[in-house]
Amino acid sequence: MASLTPSSRIAILAAGKSTRMRSPIPKIFHTLQGQPLVRYVVDAARTANGDRPILVLSPEHRAAVERIFGGEVAYVVQTEQRGTGHAVMSIPSELLAGSQHLVVLYGDQPLLTSPTIRRLIEAHAAAHCPLTMMTTTVPSFEGQYEEFKTFGRVLRQADGTLDRIVEYKDASDGVKAVREVNPGYYCFNITWLYAHLPRLKDENAQKEYYLTDLVGMARREGTTVAVVPIDEPWEGFGVNTPEALVLAEQLLQKRMKT
Repeated sequence: MASLTPSSRIAILAAGKSTRMRSPIPKIFHTLQGQPLVRYVVDAARTANGDRPILVLSPEHRAAVERIFGGEVAYVVQTEQRGTGHAVMSIPSELLAGSQHLVVLYGDQPLLTSPTIRRLIEAHAAAHCPLTMMTTTVPSFEGQYEEFKTFGRVLRQADGTLDRIVEYKDASDGVKAVREVNPGYYCFNITWLYAHLPRLKDENAQKEYYLTDLVGMARREGTTVAVVPIDEPWEGFGVNTPEALVLAEQLLQKRMKT
């Protein structure tokens, strides 16, 4: 299909560690309906934007991923896993030449759909701001929704506008009670993004560079951050544990029947 927004590129971050999967198999290679998790995200991205997505990988996974995708994606190796901000810093500028906007997605969120990605791109284009993000609100953090418990929390100001994002491991008990969460889907103005990435700091519990800190940075500058709600929380659902993989399989089967 023709590109919805020719000046946008999509990056899929897939270099994260898989310690919670309790498996020697990297989580992006675990399968749903016989397909690796990352395949679902790549397909949704290609359908949404009609271009080769950029796949950010750890060095040890590149050969295996190339066997899956061949020339369908552009490959970037993140030599150290130091957070989402560091992953985006790893993308060479030549891959973004001619593009004005960068969409950031994740390789372990297989239920994300191409219409939702298009909504993000369209909302960003309409907002004329440097950063647009998606959020979703869950009814609780119990039962199936327990999988959202470790997501970053979305904090708003008294007038309802976005204030900042707080990562779960850095959150107080009061912040952890907030039910609006951040699945991590962003669309950035590339010029603004690369002017601000060097200002990220690793002053947090994980000693990592968080993309989420760019939200607070923009707000402190008085810059508007557009927010797009995801109506179906499961589109922001990440597979990080064996239990989450089972749940994702159930949800995918249910979706295929409707």
